[in-house]
Order: sequence, then C-alpha cells, then structure tokens
Amino acid sequence: MIASVIHGFLPVFIVIACGYALRTSAIAPDFVWAGVNRLNYRVLLPALLFSTLAGVDLLSPSAGRLVLLALAGIALVGVTAFAWSAVLGLSRRNRAAMLATTTVWNFVLVLSLSQNLFGAEAVEIAIIILVPGAILGTLISRVAVAPNANLKALSGAARDPIVVACLLGLAASLTPLSDITLVMRPLEIIASASIGLVLLTIGAGLDFAALRGRYVPLVSAALIRAVVSPIIFLGLGLVARLGTLELEVLVLAGAAPTAAFIYALVAESEGEHGLTAGMITASVLVSALSAPAFILIARSLA
Repeated sequence: MIASVIHGFLPVFIVIACGYALRTSAIAPDFVWAGVNRLNYRVLLPALLFSTLAGVDLLSPSAGRLVLLALAGIALVGVTAFAWSAVLGLSRRNRAAMLATTTVWNFVLVLSLSQNLFGAEAVEIAIIILVPGAILGTLISRVAVAPNANLKALSGAARDPIVVACLLGLAASLTPLSDITLVMRPLEIIASASIGLVLLTIGAGLDFAALRGRYVPLVSAALIRAVVSPIIFLGLGLVARLGTLELEVLVLAGAAPTAAFIYALVAESEGEHGLTAGMITASVLVSALSAPAFILIARSLA
C-alpha cells in the first residue's frame, strides 16, 4: 500500500524537481517564468478547467455532497488562517498572503496525482471537489489581496480567469457543447500543455531564499495548507461517510500545496509577493511529506 502511494507521487515530484533544475541552471532563467506563470494563469489553466468541466456529469447523486464538503472545508481553512493570523498579530498585507496561500489548492497537481494514484474514475471525483473549492478560494484570495476590500474588489474577483473558466465550464456541462469537436478539440489541445507546464512552474517557483526570516508566518501558512487543511477535510469526509475513493481524493485535495498562480495574483495586486513565494515554497515541501501520509490515514479509516 505504501509502495503504491509513493509510486503515484514520485513521477509528479520528479517533474517538479526538473522545473527547479531548469531555473537554477539558467536553461530557462527567472524572467521566462514570469511570462509562463501569466500564461498558465490566464490561458492554459482556464482552458483546462473549462474543457474538463464541460464533459463532467455534475448531476450525479454524490456530486452535491462533494461540492458542499469542498466549500465547507475551504471556508473552515480560511477561518483558521484568518484567526491564526490575528493571534500572530500579522499586518493586513501579511494576513492577505496567508489567506491566499492557504485557501487555494493546486488544481493541476491534484488532478495529476489523482490519475496516478487512483485511476480515471478518481479524476471526475477530483474535478467535482476541486472546482467549487477553487472558485471559493480564488474569491477569498482576490478580496484578501486587494488594496481595498470593497465591492470593487469583489467585482474584480468575479472576473478572475479561474473563476470565469469554472463558471463557464459548469454551464457548458449542462449542454451538448462537449460533443462539438470543432469547439472542444482546440481547447483540449491548449489545455494539454497545462499539466506539464504547471508542474514545471511549481518547481521553478521554489524560492528557498524566501524561506529566510519571518519563519513564524511561513511555517504557519505551510502547516495550515498541508496539515491542518487535510485534517479538516478528513474529518468532514468521515462525518459524511464518504466511500474510500471519495475520501482519499478529498484528503488529497486538502493536503495539496498552494496553487502557483497565487504568486502572480499577489504580485499584480502589489502585495507581499516575497512572503507569498516563501509560503508557496514551504507548502510544497510540507505537502510532499504530508500528502502521502494523509492518503494512507484516509485509506485506513475509510
């Protein structure tokens, strides 16, 4: 059982390590990754979200329950991060960085790991869980990092490429659009570039220099994202009496590191992007250890 989990995680983390090697070796220097991040955030990831969602059956009996669990889990993680940042006495900008890095899971990483660990059936379950969580987490992050948290910030959040792609994909899933090859095939070709590129970007975004100083908020954000979050989702899943596969995917999503595009979002808002880079790096490192452990725990408790 342990070997199968390690075998599922290892290829994904090898690709992430390749991204780090590409950046540090200057084969693809720092300035390249800023554009790649923007391309992922504004084009590739939205295309992946839309094309994947358009073909998913969201009217299945278990879908509604999984959506509610995803929303409840993200909300509880957000409340935990906000409360802990208040206990630490963090400034508004630092608190915004913590909220952004703890409430948005890495959609592409979870999809890739779900396929590797559990097979094709788990991918559809993952999408049903990930999409509502991604929408709520992105909305929370957008409002948190906005210079003025007001209706204008909320309006900007509603126009976020990730949110828009999710909402359009949800609408498309209720129509025959997924059967129209001339529409879907070009989107699928664009989306196919997303998974590998996002995984490489995660590695390229690892900034170990950003881990120096401000250790308390860095460690706090990483532990909330990769330890507290899966505990919350595990508890919700057990209370809801989910099946083994559903529980494992839910916990995997909860233990996933922060989405790489959060750095671009915070930087665009002139937020604490240095601290955010450190938090994302710390979340990846902690998640690499915690995610396999929580998968095994979920499997033993289901």
